[in-house]
Amino acid sequence: MRKRWFLVGMMFLLLSWLLVGCGIAQEVHNAVVAERDAAQAQVTTLQSDLSSAQGQVKTLESDLSVAQAQITTLESDLSTAQAQTTTLESDLSTAESRVTILEGDLDAANTEFQSFKSGLTLVWTSLEKKLDSTLVFTDFLNIADKAEYGLITEEEAMQFATNWLINTGVSVNAVGDAELSQLWQDLWLYAAEEDEVQIKESFTSMVDLLMDLVKDDVKTMKSKLAR
Repeated sequence: MRKRWFLVGMMFLLLSWLLVGCGIAQEVHNAVVAERDAAQAQVTTLQSDLSSAQGQVKTLESDLSVAQAQITTLESDLSTAQAQTTTLESDLSTAESRVTILEGDLDAANTEFQSFKSGLTLVWTSLEKKLDSTLVFTDFLNIADKAEYGLITEEEAMQFATNWLINTGVSVNAVGDAELSQLWQDLWLYAAEEDEVQIKESFTSMVDLLMDLVKDDVKTMKSKLAR
């Protein structure tokens, strides 16, 4: 009887152990399943992150390719700009040299022009003085004609002749020709002596010489203007 209860007790004990063992195994199973599910979820997340990262890598690679193409273009543009700069610097240097030459030519031309202007002014001044003297002689001829035809009195003619000699002296001195001045002095002397023949000869010589002097100045002026 005792042996029997002992067996029964052992059976209950074993049954308890089995039930307890089954409960632990289920818990372990559930834990493993949960860990597996978490791992799968993490894998899914990682796969999504990897896909996103791969997309970003492709985008960055595309951007890098575009940037490299832009860099190549910019390098080409820079090379072209540098070549243009070198050309422009050379052109600028050439232009500056040309400006320097032209400035020198301009200075030389200005100096030549001033010399030409000064020479032409001297000739014109000389010509004006001779023309003024010519007018004086023309006035004398007009008065002489009037006196010859009785348009003025003898006294008026003498007064004019006196004034004319004085004015002629001033005009002749202004011309500055030694031969013309000598002829005028002779004319004054003959007028004082009332030597009509010598007066006419001196007068004619003065007119001829004066016209030659005028022609010389005109010729000189034409020569200067023809340059």
